[in-house]
Amino acid sequence: MTNLVLRKNNDAYFLIIKNKYLFYSINFNDIYFIEKKGKKVYIMLYNKIIEYYGSLYQLEYILKRNSFFKCHQSYIVNCKKILLINKDEIEFNDIKNTIFVSDRYKDDLINKIESEE
Repeated sequence: MTNLVLRKNNDAYFLIIKNKYLFYSINFNDIYFIEKKGKKVYIMLYNKIIEYYGSLYQLEYILKRNSFFKCHQSYIVNCKKILLINKDEIEFNDIKNTIFVSDRYKDDLINKIESEE
């Protein structure tokens, strides 16, 4: 079983991921997006992908009070890293990946980004 923990260190927040095989401490500011594929969760950083078996539900609960938003049933996005939202995709600053945004979440995502500015 994988444990997820929120940790604050000075002004930075960290996501701690640990199980019997791994331990990661990830600064929230380093996360671009999180993707769920099958039984695995992939956390996309600038130059690294962290993967483990888990669900988005627990991550969504831990991250929602910060700059993260569930934009699709398979994705949680860091709103601070978004460069562009078009019809059904999100593009990021600094990386070439794109992810889907569903119509169901798109307006709420835009409102969240506008409220954080």
